Amino acid sequence: RTSMGDWIVGFTHNIGRCSIEEAELWAVYKGLQVAWETGLKKIQLEVDSETVIK
Repeated sequence: RTSMGDWIVGFTHNIGRCSIEEAELWAVYKGLQVAWETGLKKIQLEVDSETVIK
């Protein structure tokens, strides 16, 4: 979303069966990939898993 809350882009991806941490990592990876491909260079990433951050 923009700083005004407007929708920019979204994605879905079937990752099959995996752990919660693996799902979070896939979401971070694919989200950054989509952002880069869309031309977004300045983003704010929010992750709710301390394990993934480490």
